[in-house]
Amino acid sequence: MYFTKKIDHFLEKAGIEVNSNQPHSIHINDRRLYREVLVGGRLGFAESYMKGWWDCEQLDELFCRLIKVGAANHFSSMGARWFHFLSFLRNMQTMELSKRVAVEHYNYGNDFYEVLLGSTMNYTSGDFQGLRHDDLDRAQINNMRRACQLLAPEKNDNILEIGSGWGRLMEMLVCDYNAHATGISISSEQNAWVREQLKGKKNWSVLEIDYREVPRIGAYDHAVSVEMIEAVGPKNLREYFEVVHGALRPGGRFVLQSILDTVPHPKADPFIEKYIFRGGILPSFSQLEKAMKNLFIVDQKYELGRSYDLTLMAWSRNLKLGYTALARDNPDKFTGTVYRMWDYYLNYCAAGFRECIIINQQMLLLRL
Repeated sequence: MYFTKKIDHFLEKAGIEVNSNQPHSIHINDRRLYREVLVGGRLGFAESYMKGWWDCEQLDELFCRLIKVGAANHFSSMGARWFHFLSFLRNMQTMELSKRVAVEHYNYGNDFYEVLLGSTMNYTSGDFQGLRHDDLDRAQINNMRRACQLLAPEKNDNILEIGSGWGRLMEMLVCDYNAHATGISISSEQNAWVREQLKGKKNWSVLEIDYREVPRIGAYDHAVSVEMIEAVGPKNLREYFEVVHGALRPGGRFVLQSILDTVPHPKADPFIEKYIFRGGILPSFSQLEKAMKNLFIVDQKYELGRSYDLTLMAWSRNLKLGYTALARDNPDKFTGTVYRMWDYYLNYCAAGFRECIIINQQMLLLRL
């Protein structure tokens, strides 16, 4: 009874009525939810959703309301505090651990990400400025185009992409700008896709190496890295910028796109850490500034936070439309629990951008 009253009082404060006809209402299917939240905090709330203990028609709005009343600060868990302590003491993003995370995350397979991401296969924010909220493919092309314009490559320039994903930005650099593009990724699934998709095109290569293995011999004119730095970790940020600096020739440009936390010293989210990106910790801009000191200066910044909200909601719609076919073809892999995990994650992150507790910036850095 105590658990129920405490949580219901908090939900009432957020304007959330349990089992009502409001689209953001929580509909409780199993009352074990209450104890799960009080014991497990944010992680318990997420896991209870994955178990089907509660439902909500409009998850993104639910999360927005919870963010506004500071739910994360009210419902913490001992497990989350212990992980924060360990991450302070240890490097949670070593090369070995990073490879393991890539295998786990991309083990869903390229078929899954085709459904989720759409035809561009870009696992990053699009730029929806001037576009309809459902025009995901054009938004992704717009964002890639601006990254290329910031790089301003000349014909035959050598471009390094750190975290090349499924290769669409590399393809644009090679085909539209006549550059030579080298991508690095530690995901075998992604690299296999790139090699198949870019087969027959010239002036590109993809290497299955960690960013720390990039030679620091000034072999590249410019570099780009789109939303890979979130996996680097605070203990490795200085080395990350030292690697890029060493890989670039004098005068090189570096386009960096990153999700940023708005607090000076961010902590890992317990749900995302356990189920989505192990070891991932969003940097803050102040952390980036400190890590790049005497190596790069920030020349331009472009804000993409609102566009990321729209991108995540488009991915959520894609998942809803395409998941039944995935589950039919591979029911052991694509279970109802997996769907609910991703549904939770996408709406959870969309709300974070909408409420501006996380932001997304594309930056042009100049090598010193």
